Amino acid sequence: MPLRVAVVDDEPLGRSRLVRLLKELGCEVLAEMGNGPDFMEWLNGGGHPDGVFLDIEMPGGSGLELMAELPAAIPVVFVTAYPSHAVQAFESEALDYLLKPVKIYRLQNALARLSRRVDGFRREEPPKFNARGGTQPGARFPVRAGRGQLLLEFRKITYFEVKEEIVRAWLDGECFRTFWTSLSQVESELNGMGFIRIQRNMLLRMTTVIGMRSLPSGRCLARLGDGLELEVSRQHTPTFKQALGAH
Repeated sequence: MPLRVAVVDDEPLGRSRLVRLLKELGCEVLAEMGNGPDFMEWLNGGGHPDGVFLDIEMPGGSGLELMAELPAAIPVVFVTAYPSHAVQAFESEALDYLLKPVKIYRLQNALARLSRRVDGFRREEPPKFNARGGTQPGARFPVRAGRGQLLLEFRKITYFEVKEEIVRAWLDGECFRTFWTSLSQVESELNGMGFIRIQRNMLLRMTTVIGMRSLPSGRCLARLGDGLELEVSRQHTPTFKQALGAH
């Protein structure tokens, strides 16, 4: 089946060229629009692309802000004239970052990565040390430790975050590299463990939260017991507040 994609870019000429190239490479372009709010309206109305090609500098909010509100299951390829946003884009788990004017070989590479993601491609399967069932008090998972491995308990982790297709577990201010490549893999092991997604790339254990404060943007900050504050995206703020019992 062809890849089903959407294109969001406020420059009509650039958007038209990208749509043409995508179609020539065998993609089905489900939607094209010039700003984030229109795309979110289409998405909330039932749109379901395999991936979205997203500009960064746009009216109605930047592409980086829009990506933070998207479901984690929708891969994002940024297409922009500004190389300065690349680091932030990849830290936000963008699938790829293309510079305008888009070169055909770079677009082909991005589509190959998107195809692997859609097909459920995984670079490495985490070893199974214990049966699934996060409700078990001592449920553990492996992390890398030099040339060996350690076992950590889910109930002691503060939060998980994914960067560069590596899930990292944070415990007492220390970061550990797990064998997972996506938060969806972590979530499949978390039955009853009290973690919720607060950003596209972050899972937080709610028992570590001691307070919150709202931000004018519709987001909020979760305050943890060690004084750390983590930003909750606009999309996940209602669920976070409900889980916290806040208003």
